[in-house]
Amino acid sequence: MSNTNIEFSGVSLRAVMDAMGALTFAVARQLNADQKDGLASDLSRLAKDAQNNGNAELEMLLLDLHQKARTGGGAVRPMAVDGSASVNAAEAVQTL
Repeated sequence: MSNTNIEFSGVSLRAVMDAMGALTFAVARQLNADQKDGLASDLSRLAKDAQNNGNAELEMLLLDLHQKARTGGGAVRPMAVDGSASVNAAEAVQTL
């Protein structure tokens, strides 16, 4: 069995965010239109709660998941660790 411990970094955090987006996308694809709307609405409401509690990071993640549930947007959105620009996926992937 391989080692599943991943060092915490901006790259690993982005990978977790992308995995959550991919999971949301995959789940939303299995739902009918009403269920998909319900999932997206729940994520939007949770994002608003995070905003009201001053948790901008959680709000951002939930809004990203909301977009994936609502529109089926791409499961992976390459982004620099600082969020400023896209990065080459080959440069962002570390060998485990």
